[in-house]
Amino acid sequence: MVARDEYQYALRAYLTFMVDSQSDEISVSVDIKTLENGVNIESDICDDEGEILFEGPKYDGEFTEEALSSWLLDYRVFLSDKSEFLIKKIAELRK
Repeated sequence: MVARDEYQYALRAYLTFMVDSQSDEISVSVDIKTLENGVNIESDICDDEGEILFEGPKYDGEFTEEALSSWLLDYRVFLSDKSEFLIKKIAELRK
């Protein structure tokens, strides 16, 4: 684990599904943090209370095209593997 003061957020991306502002939600997120010698990437799927339902692929290392391409492939597989879960949870938001 990297100490909070040792990194800066370079990018935080998330996609949240909700019916309205009062409904439950489910979010898919990616955090990219810059480190002195590279980057730290974390991804997950969480609920409206911030509970992590599934941890996605992580990367902590040098910022190279090869490393990021590898992480992106892992992330695509993660989303594909969790697609049925996401579809079910999104459908449940309508109830």
